[in-house]
Amino acid sequence: MLLLIYKITALLIPIASFVVGFYSLYLNPKSKLVWLWFLTSLSVGLWGIGLFGLVIADSYNQALFFDRFLHSFAVFIPVLYLHFILIFLHVNRKAITFFVMPAYVLSIILSVLAWTSNLFVANAFSKVGFDYWVSGGPLYLLYITYFVICITITFALLFYYFFRSDGIIKKQIAYIIIISLIGFISGGTSFLPILFNIYPFGTFITFTYPLLVTYWIFKK
Repeated sequence: MLLLIYKITALLIPIASFVVGFYSLYLNPKSKLVWLWFLTSLSVGLWGIGLFGLVIADSYNQALFFDRFLHSFAVFIPVLYLHFILIFLHVNRKAITFFVMPAYVLSIILSVLAWTSNLFVANAFSKVGFDYWVSGGPLYLLYITYFVICITITFALLFYYFFRSDGIIKKQIAYIIIISLIGFISGGTSFLPILFNIYPFGTFITFTYPLLVTYWIFKK
């Protein structure tokens, strides 16, 4: 029963992400902030497709394909979201380039390696009740480190601007901090089976994250 619920909620991730991503772009196609949110939603949705494919795979080859597929897009989520937050906070262009350009380069390299090398995505094997789950190669720790650094910078900037703001801006930042915590804590539990052999319980609510961010964009 738990596996069935996990499969359903994993499927809801791409559905919610694609719907709100394209809907956001339809509402305001000229906004750079919306375009970055669209690209973030697209990456989350494609990661979600890979995750769903991985947990329903009935053969090793299928599982390994979806394992590589999900990682080839997951690597872009942290840097796209960081870029999205930098634009929202109106950080100057030089600072944006300093923060995001190295991360984009690393994301592209890891995305290519996901398909071409076992150094990043090595295998798929049974784990915590799943027939197949992710098995990282020697570079997987680099990916986790990059993920943590991007998210740490994102939250550091959000809290920095939160404490320097007041009024409606302070409330907007507080809301996006809460949403970001929901998204990255829930989605980040997908690392738990690999690192600690713990069930990725947070993924049950990850699909709510794109819905909440989209609501925030157009209600702020």
